[in-house]
Amino acid sequence: MDTSERNPKDSGTSKACVICGEEIRAIARRCRYCHGWQTRLPLDPNDPRTVGIAFVVLVALGLLALAITCWPRPPLDEGFKQLKVSSAQLTVGQSGDKGVLISVSCRVQNPTRTVWHNLDFNVFFFDAAGKQIELVTSSSYAPLPAVSEEPFVINIVGHREPASYHSVKVAVRWARPWLPLHR
Repeated sequence: MDTSERNPKDSGTSKACVICGEEIRAIARRCRYCHGWQTRLPLDPNDPRTVGIAFVVLVALGLLALAITCWPRPPLDEGFKQLKVSSAQLTVGQSGDKGVLISVSCRVQNPTRTVWHNLDFNVFFFDAAGKQIELVTSSSYAPLPAVSEEPFVINIVGHREPASYHSVKVAVRWARPWLPLHR
């Protein structure tokens, strides 16, 4: 065996280890002294491979950004308009220093195949003559399962005399689709 193969100092094709600094073969991936990997990759901007990789990465990021912005999404306002509120019942509590506690219980029917969450309700209060006396918007973060009918309770602090609240009507103002199923 030739001694120049065993001694990298004599071969002329050597480099210093990136970890311990000992001289090793230029083509070595691991240092024979410290067994450290030679992982520093020189990125030459004039190397066609580096330019090609950078080009591919930029094109992939551009296509991803285009797909995110232009991908057709179902409109948010179509399905939640099918949600129906039924059997709204009004319970007026005692008035306190901040107002009167009002509890509205209702059932929300979901005929769609979508699970909804972040439901916003418009709660309309009427007096004995049928005149609207107050409108309150309330939110519920409980999910509404697909093709179901679920009870909801909305607690509100009213600002009128307890006797003035005679009836209530509840409507879904807005909802966000959550885990949409196959359409």
